[in-house]
Amino acid sequence: MTTTDRHKGLATDIFLLVLINLLWGSTDVVAKSAFSEMSPVAVIWTRFSIAFVAFIPALIAHRAEIPRKLKGLVPFIGLGMCGFFLNFIFQYHGLSMAPASHATTLRVSEALIIVLLSGIILREKIGKWALLGLASGTVGVTLVLNIDFRNPGLFMEGSRLGDL
Repeated sequence: MTTTDRHKGLATDIFLLVLINLLWGSTDVVAKSAFSEMSPVAVIWTRFSIAFVAFIPALIAHRAEIPRKLKGLVPFIGLGMCGFFLNFIFQYHGLSMAPASHATTLRVSEALIIVLLSGIILREKIGKWALLGLASGTVGVTLVLNIDFRNPGLFMEGSRLGDL
């Protein structure tokens, strides 16, 4: 592989990363805009319906891997309910009350919670760099959300209630 080929590959990779981040980063702004026409639940239903149609080819291609009995489907139903459906219900309900920037910040802060819970519940080792990342990420989320810890009553109304 020549240096030119590597540069082209790197440029393509960077372009794709930027494109994916633009698509992913715009979801809360687009959803918030859609709330003027539809309820949060209707937006979720539309989003999941589009995703289902988009994944039909993958479902067909991998149909042999899909469990056929209820016992095999239960973990997938649980994951779908907790990891996706209920998550979006709460997220979009909060988004309907809070600024889109808050919803996005809180959603990406899930990575912080996952690392923390994996250490507490799964007893996974969290190294010093991960701890530093947790601390700096928490500070970053706090700065973006502009949280005033001297006034916890803020979380009882308005956009701060949506942050919860």
